[in-house]
Amino acid sequence: MILPRKPLPLGTHGNIRLYGYRDGRWVAKSELPAGIRLPRWRAITNYRGYDGVTKPVERTGTSVTDASNRLREDLNALSQTRAKLTTSSRVRDAVPAYQERIREECAPTTCDRYESILKNHVLPGLGGLLITECTVTRLQKFDAGLVSNRTKNGKAPKKKPKLAPGTRRIVREVVRGLLQFGVEDDVLTHNPVGSTRKITGGTIHAAKSIPIEQVPTLFTKLDNDAYSCRADLPDLVRTLFGTGCRLGEALALTWEYVNLGDKPIERTAFGKTRTIPPRSLWINGTISEPKGKGGVRSPVKTKRSNRVVGIPDFLYLVLTMRKTAEVSETEPVFPNGGTKSLWRRPKALSKSIMLMRKRLGIPEFLSHSGRKTAATALYQAQHDARDVADQFGHSDSDFTRTHYVDPGLANPETARTLDRAYSKSA
Repeated sequence: MILPRKPLPLGTHGNIRLYGYRDGRWVAKSELPAGIRLPRWRAITNYRGYDGVTKPVERTGTSVTDASNRLREDLNALSQTRAKLTTSSRVRDAVPAYQERIREECAPTTCDRYESILKNHVLPGLGGLLITECTVTRLQKFDAGLVSNRTKNGKAPKKKPKLAPGTRRIVREVVRGLLQFGVEDDVLTHNPVGSTRKITGGTIHAAKSIPIEQVPTLFTKLDNDAYSCRADLPDLVRTLFGTGCRLGEALALTWEYVNLGDKPIERTAFGKTRTIPPRSLWINGTISEPKGKGGVRSPVKTKRSNRVVGIPDFLYLVLTMRKTAEVSETEPVFPNGGTKSLWRRPKALSKSIMLMRKRLGIPEFLSHSGRKTAATALYQAQHDARDVADQFGHSDSDFTRTHYVDPGLANPETARTLDRAYSKSA
């Protein structure tokens, strides 16, 4: 049985065929003598547009190179356009344009996450619906039916658990992005995702701050744990607590951006030059893990995240002892112990942290705990809200206060104010 040939993917073309004009007719290049010079050449291929229609596209030129280049330029222009959605278009018809948009606007790891959500949840649940069928009611039923597709020990659970609220919010953002093309093409008057119910609930395993008085004990436990020392966790954890940086930012630190001296230094990263004051470090990069590429050092996501922070005395001592004379300025502060990659990968390190917290009896500890503990300590010391937000690379100080500071912490001055107010009225 001969199977039908698969169609070309949308927005792509097949092999380019070349013809030379000789003796009043077009002759295939393979049938012409090698090195022959002719005044006219034709390049032709089949192109499948975003409307699903495959048609020949051809261009002529004065040479093989000229004709080929003209054809490729036109094909590039065609591939950058998309078919306009209509009332008969389905959700899956917006996928190519959506994928192109997120690749332009999002970080590689974010694209990987969105495409995984698209493949595993959105297309199976909504891909076959007409865009006009995506009403608020249908979208809420779709959200209510979202379940995890994970397996345990190679076996699917008898009852699949519902997706966590954080994952459901990402699903909603992907659906919003797909349906936005329907709005832009006047198929929908508004994006129905905006009218769906708010998804409540937080992350199931959200990081929590460690009680400040317990931090010295945590450091001691790490120093006395042989496994943690082999995994180079004591110094790394001190860096997370001492600077409030993210795990990926700590792993991306190199010695050239750490100023342990008594004079300011100038350094350049990703095309930007900045002065690093004494006893300070410049956080300008993070380690991400794009699919199939391992650990990659890339710029921090936002302008606010690119920041210089001071080094506390306890961390200054750790870094000073860590920086030996043999260390190169371009080496990571926390290098990978293996030979395959220069950078330690956050995912692999998270496994070491998981084993460590089980062994030391601190199940609430996550890499983000240091960041939240540092924020709580700074607010407890009544530092200015804007200064605290700058320490953590946030543009909104209210976000820092809401999501990073222990909610049980109150400014002691409020009690004194109430005391003075009620004493006067007595």
